[in-house]
Amino acid sequence: MEKLLYKLNGYGINVEVENGNLKLNIPNGFDAQDILIEVKANKQSLISHILENKRVIHITDQADNKHGYKLSSAQQRLYFCTRWTGIRWLTICLRS
Repeated sequence: MEKLLYKLNGYGINVEVENGNLKLNIPNGFDAQDILIEVKANKQSLISHILENKRVIHITDQADNKHGYKLSSAQQRLYFCTRWTGIRWLTICLRS
């Protein structure tokens, strides 16, 4: 069930259980016919899994649109390396 829940989350589908019923919040314009067939086939298992783990998968809110964001130390190192040695070096290192 974890695999299916992560798949739904990847499509931007919020899944929760309300009063014993499975609720899906599907993004507008998303063609969900194929995924709904899979969800219906696993409905009871999904409900049981969510209730047993007391989990609700929520999609995180989109970050505010800013001119810049604080970089992590790893991102700062990558930025420095690309400026210092060029993007070709970074591409080669990432493939290794």
